[in-house]
Amino acid sequence: MKLVKDQLVCLRLDDAEQLLLAEVKDIVVNARGELTCWARPLALRSGGGRIQDVRQAPDLLWPATEFEAALDAEVTSMLAVLATEALFPDPVRTASLLQFVRGCTASRPRRAG
Repeated sequence: MKLVKDQLVCLRLDDAEQLLLAEVKDIVVNARGELTCWARPLALRSGGGRIQDVRQAPDLLWPATEFEAALDAEVTSMLAVLATEALFPDPVRTASLLQFVRGCTASRPRRAG
């Protein structure tokens, strides 16, 4: 799938219930020549269906091949939560995103290099 700037994308953890909704800011080529997505996190859905606003968390650089287009059904419920949230930094939300990213990293196959 070709990613484009401003597109809404999802990054799923293995169980598929945990999901990060993000906005593509740019596509860059990393040192290995692979496409990397610069993504701005928007919302994080936990395994229990809880949705957290993570717009104030740091941006991600992640392999572009691991993102998929966000589906309308997923986006609608998550954006509804964002519309009601106040935009302020929250260390708990940032920690939740970090835990999600660690889970994604742990589930990826290791590469030699």
